[in-house]
Amino acid sequence: EKQYLVHDNCPLDYCREKSTSFAYNEIDKQCSNNRRDRLCGRCLKNYSLSLGTGHCKRCHNFNLFWLVFFAIAGVALVVLLLVLRLTVAEGTINGFIFYVNIFYIRKYDFLGPTQNVLDVFLAWVNLDFGIESCLY
Repeated sequence: EKQYLVHDNCPLDYCREKSTSFAYNEIDKQCSNNRRDRLCGRCLKNYSLSLGTGHCKRCHNFNLFWLVFFAIAGVALVVLLLVLRLTVAEGTINGFIFYVNIFYIRKYDFLGPTQNVLDVFLAWVNLDFGIESCLY
């Protein structure tokens, strides 16, 4: 006898979008992006969560070179904020970043699953440049 687990609020990109039927001992069938377990909360064996997304992927040692890039980019961002005397703790820029973050979290509710110019803009404001990298 098949049993069903129904949850309409699966974490973003963890579950398949279409309805899936599966036996109670086959719950991984509902998962996408190389995920497994209850509510697709774990990566498959030999996979790791990639930085910047909720996707699980096989990682290689070459990905560790991204650490150097992110370290330099982080320092450059802080220097840019200091030189331009920008503050993200108050004022208009704080409100803008706050509302963009809220919108970005719920973007699939507002924009649907398709990617458009607004989706790319929201990602860039959140410093999500689409680089899927493993840091183990």
